Amino acid sequence: WHNLVDYERTKFQEILEETPKDELSSVSDESSSSLGADSSSKPIVSPTLVLNNGYLKLLQWDYCKTIPETLITDEVRLQELREKLNQLKIIACVSLITNNMVGTAIVDVPDFADQLKRISLPLLEGMNKKSFDLKEALNAIGVQICSTVNKSLSERGLPTISEEMQSNLMGQIAHIVEKNNPVCSLIDKRIQLFMRSLLALPSFQKCMPTMPGGLSVIQTEMELLGSQYASIVNFNKKVYGPFYANILRKLLFPEAAVEKTEAETSSN
Repeated sequence: WHNLVDYERTKFQEILEETPKDELSSVSDESSSSLGADSSSKPIVSPTLVLNNGYLKLLQWDYCKTIPETLITDEVRLQELREKLNQLKIIACVSLITNNMVGTAIVDVPDFADQLKRISLPLLEGMNKKSFDLKEALNAIGVQICSTVNKSLSERGLPTISEEMQSNLMGQIAHIVEKNNPVCSLIDKRIQLFMRSLLALPSFQKCMPTMPGGLSVIQTEMELLGSQYASIVNFNKKVYGPFYANILRKLLFPEAAVEKTEAETSSN
């Protein structure tokens, strides 16, 4: 492990020495944006917090943009995690909507969460592709969920949900695709909260943070994905920590960085 860290760090140092500074700016740019546009008016913040904010952005990264240089080797894995996370987010949204609208109909169905995932995952396969029609997939998910709920109710000798209720449920599920959808925003915040809590844990700690409400349907998948994500982040910190420290020192403590530069200049 340590040999690999040293190797990666040495290779990156070689790249640093060979690359013009203006071409190696995305790490600094991302660190700056994680800090905030106007850091001068803000109280001193933790370098770890700034760094973790930067890592969290990777889960929503637009991979049409160039990824920071220190993460190029992890780009494919991070992209896969982001795509999986997007699927899980949709499933959590669908689950929350379904429980809110027809919760009484499924309260006695112990494996409904698993059924929901079995319905949703195949229909969300490939949702990262530009050709993927999310609204169409959500419509199909809505239809199948209504069918599953009604089948369960019929088997238990209970009245099925009305046409109006089915229409409302399918409509709410289809609306997940809309920008600033409140359910989607809520689930997104809770996923971010979980991931933020995960990054705040010491790297040697094996237990998971508490799963926020609304994510229980995807808890197993989130914990697995979170472990993979934390592993990438922790290794990246080990390798590139010294480089990040220099950038963060300049961003968070600009006066100290200037004084150090002046001192070094005067001593030469």
